[in-house]
Amino acid sequence: MIQAGVSGILAGAAVAMLGACMVFMYRMVRVLNFAQVAIGTAGAFVSIILGEHGWPFVPAALAGVLAATAIGVLCGTIMSALFTEASTEARSTVAITFLIALVTLGSWIFGSDPRPIPQLLPHSNVQVGDIEVSAATIVTLILAIGLAGAATYLLKRTRVGTLLRAMAEGSRAAELLGVPSRRMAIGVWGVSAAVAAIAVLLAAPTRQSDFTSLSVQLLLPAVAAASLGLLKSLPGAVAAGLLIGICEALVTYSSDLAPYADAVPLVAILLVLGWTQRKAVWDEAR
Repeated sequence: MIQAGVSGILAGAAVAMLGACMVFMYRMVRVLNFAQVAIGTAGAFVSIILGEHGWPFVPAALAGVLAATAIGVLCGTIMSALFTEASTEARSTVAITFLIALVTLGSWIFGSDPRPIPQLLPHSNVQVGDIEVSAATIVTLILAIGLAGAATYLLKRTRVGTLLRAMAEGSRAAELLGVPSRRMAIGVWGVSAAVAAIAVLLAAPTRQSDFTSLSVQLLLPAVAAASLGLLKSLPGAVAAGLLIGICEALVTYSSDLAPYADAVPLVAILLVLGWTQRKAVWDEAR
């Protein structure tokens, strides 16, 4: 069972990266980006296609990350140009539109057939007692924790972070004070898209690898991780993503519970909703 839990760290760390990106975007540009995973999946599939045409894995992966960044920049440009003063709810609805458009276009361009996705550092494992940990798991875990740490440091300790926090308080007011809010918002979309592509590339070998399934399967766990972080805490989102991955692996380990593994993120979201609404429920009961 311990080995099963450890095997879930890889997927959990990838979900943690996606959840942290969703928290970061929610805090900085006031959008719950439901298109985050689809953008990353598009970049991952670009790298897969290039790999099928003979590109080495690393250059193909870099090209995929750049493709995802370009898509993120395009989405950010549209959002910044047309929905700067829109509410968070309206901007999140636009993100759902991006999701639908990307899944539709992705299925049309890449097809609906599963594609083989190479693992990062394949066949490389570290033995810790009786437990075997893949190198890909270690790398992904380091990336997830490092991402949360770097983003937290950026926001609290750097001038760029100060500008980002000023933008988050109100982009139009920040622009009047000389903050390039529009360019910074587009940059947030681009960087988050690049991280999403890396996360999808790392998680894809453990998931169904057709475009639509990959875009949707990773979305619910990412939203659950961001929700468990209360859409505020980057370390909380990372910890939640890891916990979700481990719980999914443990549920899958049980033959009786395996069919319900995909329900783990939904249970997490329901628990968060129940916890955050507990005061209102208790007050009404009084």
